[in-house]
Amino acid sequence: MNFSARESDSLGGPPASSNSPVPGLPVSEESEYQVQWRLNERCNFRCAYCFREGRDQHRADEHPDCGKYSPEHIARSFDSVFAPKTFLRQSGAKTPGRKNVATGKTWRIRLTGGEPFLYPGFIALAQALTRRHRLAVNTNLSAPAVRDFAEQIAPARIHSINATLHFHEVEKRGLMARWFETFLNFQEKGFNIRLVYLTHPLLLGRIASDLEHFRAQGVARTYVKIFRGPWNGSHYPGAFTAEERRLIQKAGLTEDEQWILDGRVYFLSLYCGAGCIAFDMDVRGTLTRCSGVKTPHGNLFEGQFNPDTQPRPCPILACACPYQGIRFAEKADLEVYADRSADGSLAVSVRRCEPGPSSASETASMLRRPV
Repeated sequence: MNFSARESDSLGGPPASSNSPVPGLPVSEESEYQVQWRLNERCNFRCAYCFREGRDQHRADEHPDCGKYSPEHIARSFDSVFAPKTFLRQSGAKTPGRKNVATGKTWRIRLTGGEPFLYPGFIALAQALTRRHRLAVNTNLSAPAVRDFAEQIAPARIHSINATLHFHEVEKRGLMARWFETFLNFQEKGFNIRLVYLTHPLLLGRIASDLEHFRAQGVARTYVKIFRGPWNGSHYPGAFTAEERRLIQKAGLTEDEQWILDGRVYFLSLYCGAGCIAFDMDVRGTLTRCSGVKTPHGNLFEGQFNPDTQPRPCPILACACPYQGIRFAEKADLEVYADRSADGSLAVSVRRCEPGPSSASETASMLRRPV
């Protein structure tokens, strides 16, 4: 099967270097699997609006399984999905359980947490993974390992870095000057990095001046991200007023963020590439279809990888991670109308416009194409 995910300017990351991790193999959506790996739970910030706060049990210390496997074991686990058996024999890699699948694909591995740079031995892990695969990182850019990463990892091996500036946490720690120094160091070294600005209600009054300040500091790329979740008894983005929406739009939104601001994050029954070309993975290496659908697809660290052979319809109403739905769901097989009020209540109607795809190739033509 040959189909592409939408390569957008969403938080999935913009197009980056086309340098292949394997000579002779071009990097493209057809040659890469994608995974969002939540590799740890520990975080050095305590953002009042963090959506992980009520879900992760080890924010202050660390998940007991974090760092259980060595960087070389983890790298071999990803390599085994690419490598034919001859490579495994030469490398001495062992894959217990199901035999490895020689798919001919490498991985784009998005590292998120927690704060990924607090993972024990993070630099060694990045070095091992980037021998054959590309990394993307979601980070607050404030952990000690960040500077070593900039010095020791080749920018061409990093697909993208989403550096979120959490104003209140950075300011109260007196880290603002250092934060921008670190950001500009990555930028000057050629990393594909952008400053992510969250449209939290507390920041709306300063958004225009902040963006201007970033430009004055030398920041080349900013990304305005829509705040989603509860705050002061209201649920966002539904609670944004018309004036606040105009203010946010004036700051500049990508098409994907406009979708999220409009509440277009419902993909029920739409065919989606999640579980086929894209996956979620937890600390233990367990692969699932996506953030919201925990259909198992094996455990990569135990040598098990069971991808779907073709896209399947989304079984849930609201996408837990709308960036995944926006990137991997089909174009417009269904019209899903949803309206979430400020108190979080939801009214939804679904209408099928035309019959669903009858084959994988037909599904492929309906998936969002790169832009």
